[in-house]
Amino acid sequence: ADKIARLLIKEPWRKWKHVALGALANFVMVESPWWDEFMLDREQVEIVVKSARIVSVNKLEKWHDKQLAPGVYTLMQVMGEENFLSFIKAAAEREGRLERWQPVLEILKESGD
Repeated sequence: ADKIARLLIKEPWRKWKHVALGALANFVMVESPWWDEFMLDREQVEIVVKSARIVSVNKLEKWHDKQLAPGVYTLMQVMGEENFLSFIKAAAEREGRLERWQPVLEILKESGD
């Protein structure tokens, strides 16, 4: 949706219909004469969508690097690596906190790591 909005903003409003139809054609295809007629006014639009999971991992890494890394490293040094990892795992698994991150964790399974 964000990429489509950015495409539309770049164009004069008179072309919005054509650009929007072109964007829609990237995601939806219907085998029907009415669909073909509906899509006649579309403009060819190329939209590249990154996996939301990859974007989430990238954002998580940046946030961790800027906000958490110094404190986390200090805790690990104080607690010792083994105790620290146990602490992190227990905290993450408490009250289903990892459920939100399951789609991100699937990246590891898909890549075979």
